[in-house]
Amino acid sequence: MIPRLLFLLMVALVLVLPGRTATNTAELSFHCQSVRLSPASVQQLGLTYSVAFTTVDGEPNGELGIEEDANAPTFMSTVILLEHPVLQETLFSKLFLDVPDIGDVDINRISDFFQVGMPVENAQTLGAFEDEFFGLVEVTATWNRAAGSATGICTMELAGEIVNATFQVPFEIFQYVGPLTYVPGTNMVAHVNLQRQGAPGTLSGDWNLSPVGPGELTFPGDEWLDEGGNSFEFIPADEIEAYLTHVIRQFYNGLAGTFDGLPSTPAIEEYVVWEFNVFDANDADEDRIPDLSDPPAGGVVSVAPKLAVTVDDTFLKLTISAVKGQSVIIERKPSLGAGDWSEVETVSLAEDSVTKELPLSGDDSDFYRVRTP
Repeated sequence: MIPRLLFLLMVALVLVLPGRTATNTAELSFHCQSVRLSPASVQQLGLTYSVAFTTVDGEPNGELGIEEDANAPTFMSTVILLEHPVLQETLFSKLFLDVPDIGDVDINRISDFFQVGMPVENAQTLGAFEDEFFGLVEVTATWNRAAGSATGICTMELAGEIVNATFQVPFEIFQYVGPLTYVPGTNMVAHVNLQRQGAPGTLSGDWNLSPVGPGELTFPGDEWLDEGGNSFEFIPADEIEAYLTHVIRQFYNGLAGTFDGLPSTPAIEEYVVWEFNVFDANDADEDRIPDLSDPPAGGVVSVAPKLAVTVDDTFLKLTISAVKGQSVIIERKPSLGAGDWSEVETVSLAEDSVTKELPLSGDDSDFYRVRTP
């Protein structure tokens, strides 16, 4: 008789046959709805005026982000820090300023301003900030960025009683593009591997997607990593009611909230609103709804099942993990040498993971495997 310890080692040497469903590949484009404005300075009459921008306390973070007040005069805003050489102090004021709406040539619901591949040429926006002592300062911003570059120049003209000066403010946008791979199912663990466009940088990790309504997918607080290993963490979609939604044919669109959209910097709660575009040409049943939200066979697909084994005094316990509703076949044979596998049972999984109890066969050298039909 083989000792029980050896039995445990041998019975744990189970074989798992792969499922038949191939991994699908879609394309994900992911961009930030904030813009980064870098500090700038200009000399007038031998005096240096400087500006910087921020949405957080502490060191300026450069963010021109979405304004929270629905009654504000613009959709975007920041705090401008104006270093005034005559007053010899830094003035802080809320700057209301939008980026230009230059259209959406490729009709993907993302302004061409935020797409690295699209140029921005002399596009103008108007804004203002107000100092409590010196009154209103009007701002005229002229934006230019070459196609293929993540950076450009915003020529910012400030005109008011306190200052009349023009600053050449560098600005930067953030867009990532890359493959999204998944096995179709009602609950999927997709993997993304994104490259920043027009500048160095990566984002990668798992994206858990599950249905929340017709053509809509939700996701929890998934965590991706940037090129430096810093954590890019999502706010769960249900908390902000922002989902990935099938718009038309191969196209999905959605918003995401993050706790820190630039994890490589010291500041937190910055650059928090991002947007997804997914283009998925996979359509197994050819109904013009991609497999991402319309898996074949009514949502039940075949994936490679996994098997774990434990033993007590009277039962062999097989824990099978696959997809809820999937059928798997349990098979057994006395050795891994010649001979056929014999079917023990066909199981339809009531959950993604189930445990089956089988009586011990009395032969300590049995081997088990699970496979798809």
